[in-house]
Amino acid sequence: MRIIYLHQYFTTADSAGGTRSYEFARRLVRDGHEVHVVTSDRNASVPSSTWNVQPIEGISVHAIGQPYSNSMKPRQRVIAFLNFAIRSALRARSLRGDLIFATSTPLTIVLPALYAMLGRRVPFVMEVRDLWPSVPIALGYLRNPLFRFLAVVLERVAYSKATHIIALSDDMASGVVATGVPSSKVSVVTNMSDVDRFRRGDSQSSWFLGRYPQLAGRPFVVYTGTFGRVNGVDYMVRLAASYKKVDPRLAFVAMGEGAELSTVIELARELGVLDKNFFVLEQVPKKDLPEVLSAALACSSWVIPVKELEANSANKLFDAFAAGRPMLINHGGWQQKLLESTGAGLSLDAHDTELAARQLHKHVSDSGWLASARSASAELGRERFGLHQLYTKFRNVLECAVAVSPSSSTATDSARASQL
Repeated sequence: MRIIYLHQYFTTADSAGGTRSYEFARRLVRDGHEVHVVTSDRNASVPSSTWNVQPIEGISVHAIGQPYSNSMKPRQRVIAFLNFAIRSALRARSLRGDLIFATSTPLTIVLPALYAMLGRRVPFVMEVRDLWPSVPIALGYLRNPLFRFLAVVLERVAYSKATHIIALSDDMASGVVATGVPSSKVSVVTNMSDVDRFRRGDSQSSWFLGRYPQLAGRPFVVYTGTFGRVNGVDYMVRLAASYKKVDPRLAFVAMGEGAELSTVIELARELGVLDKNFFVLEQVPKKDLPEVLSAALACSSWVIPVKELEANSANKLFDAFAAGRPMLINHGGWQQKLLESTGAGLSLDAHDTELAARQLHKHVSDSGWLASARSASAELGRERFGLHQLYTKFRNVLECAVAVSPSSSTATDSARASQL
């Protein structure tokens, strides 16, 4: 089948960020499907009106320049979302797929999906990566009552028009069902652990430690991701300051970029931990991430204390499982329950970093716990969240959506070709 895959922020392993769409799309191609990814070039200096079509491992990637970064103000982000939605709508409709697949965030990605299927009996599968608009509302990004109303309407329309909905966690699925969607219309396909890519054993990476010799021979906890408001990396800085009183040898390493980067660095400097037991390093492409995690004692994922964020399905969690590393978080929700029930990591106190430091020290000082947590983490990556089994579930959802469509007929090859 011919799949129109809408993802505003499509990323390959050569770049930093999540690669879920890339991994799934290239496997769809391998399984005989034709995949057209409609995405944006977020690094463009100005918005573009020209589409660049590039083949990547059999995927036809259609990209248009649309600047975006985590450093943008909320209003600038909304403009970027809407600009891309308008231009990608025309592109998606012209491609005439057998299936429209759209993955959020942002929620505006469903606008081109709805336009592409307008007046056509083509199935639409929606993937929910965050519970929009409840998350931006909870964060105060959508304060205008009219915008809130429109966002909720868009969410409800998207759910009603979707043939099927994929949620990235059980908590997200529950959030979708709570809006009135039948549970039979929702499947959970979490983020995945690419064990083949990440498993490097327990030996430290000479490449990574060669670049950062200050970490050589030193145990460290690593954070790899965005320095945004919701990520709350300042918590890691405060944790490092508290832990320094207990054991100054353990280091805390944060790798990435984002709007809060300078704030995090300044806080670390104020608390006297910058370049002592807290280090800020450059982000690396996904292909290099296994070397970083293989050198780490544990991985981490932080969020600010907002209940709506606990449903998230952080890539960092599944990368830790793929690498067989204990995971540290500072929030509740399904991830906390998973770590507690399996012993694959810890949920630290979100408000008292002195207490969190004692919790962490108790466990990382226990070689038995470390070995058990590594084993549990690796088992989760291998047996429960492995890329192969989750991709198979994902592919089956898409193929079933086409099979139950009112019309399974497709456009002729010549008609399709004329649209490219």
